[in-house]
Amino acid sequence: MELLKSSPRDCYAIVQETTVTIIARLEELLHHRQSSNEKTSGGNYNDLQSLLCATLQCVIKKMQQGDAIQISDTVMSAFLMMMSSNEQSSEVQEDALMAVGTVMEVTDKHFAKYMDSFLALFGRLTAEPRGVLRLRRLCRDRRGHVPHVRGRDG
Repeated sequence: MELLKSSPRDCYAIVQETTVTIIARLEELLHHRQSSNEKTSGGNYNDLQSLLCATLQCVIKKMQQGDAIQISDTVMSAFLMMMSSNEQSSEVQEDALMAVGTVMEVTDKHFAKYMDSFLALFGRLTAEPRGVLRLRRLCRDRRGHVPHVRGRDG
């Protein structure tokens, strides 16, 4: 992840390729988890999802807005799937929230098409305050609406 964070501008094509690979891995993981009835390796799934979210957040920050907009449908679909799953730990939800915040910042006004779906899930999350407070601020800035998270005073 540090390699991607500190990559120079002339390596942008590699950052783009890496982003596509990370998205594909995250989608594979989510689909495998949905189709698997095995619950014993949930911790491993959670750890891997958290790492992929953090890495994706890192590369999205490096992307140009136009490129981020091109992948935003796929990325948001994966993040919304992660946040809507009852099996996710609060840490995974928080990592997904932080990554959504990055998508929101990079895509700016183009994020509006995800806002309704995102806000519908936001109130049911149990994520920790760090991600929640950041997202509440971003939502307020974008729409003037401050969502609340179940069980949190935030």
